Amino acid sequence: MTRFVAAMFLGLVAGGGSLWAAEAAEPRSLLGILPEDGAWSRFAVTIEEGGAEYQVHWVTRSVGKLLHQDRPCRWIELEQQSESLIYPPRVYRLLIPEEAFGPGKNPTTAAIKIWVREKTGGPRVISSIAAYDERLAAVLEGPDANLARSSKAETVSAGEKTYACDRLVGDRQTRIEGFGVRMEHSLLLCADVPFGIAGSSLEVFPANGDQIMGRVTSKLEAAGDGAVAALPDAVP
Repeated sequence: MTRFVAAMFLGLVAGGGSLWAAEAAEPRSLLGILPEDGAWSRFAVTIEEGGAEYQVHWVTRSVGKLLHQDRPCRWIELEQQSESLIYPPRVYRLLIPEEAFGPGKNPTTAAIKIWVREKTGGPRVISSIAAYDERLAAVLEGPDANLARSSKAETVSAGEKTYACDRLVGDRQTRIEGFGVRMEHSLLLCADVPFGIAGSSLEVFPANGDQIMGRVTSKLEAAGDGAVAALPDAVP
């Protein structure tokens, strides 16, 4: 039993009243739900590892549609805004078939083409996010095992808006830089937020251990429409 799932049951015992159901839970990636085109969201992200803490922002946005080889596709950008040397500023631009979005799907792995731009230099094509940044790819995957979903609404305030959310907990076994790890996720799900995620918490452990290796926490700061592409000239 993961720590998040254990906490879920402790909340019930303590009389918290949350209604948790495994049958209502589906695997969910952090960019899994297709938003309206032009939608964007911005998160304050805290990354803890090796005794250090890093503050960055992640911005996700849908910045256009394209019919590519008779397949309706969407231009998606993921931007990391940062002053850190360890987690530097970076923009990914992905062309993704619309059919690749949905619960249980990870659209970033179905991208037809991906570009990345670092702080200096122009955009360049990469084969996948996982090949370029294993850690980010693992975070985006979300949980796929030991899933449970709370039907008791939690609220998230961002700007002048308040969103009602469900909480999904679960884990995923994967490999990062050659090491097996277990990633324990807690996601705030909200249909009114672009991509369906209003916040997240992730703790990383050795695959067969309980010593925490790192933690990533994201909090929604704002969401809206009218997104503007950072890499509009990166096209097939």
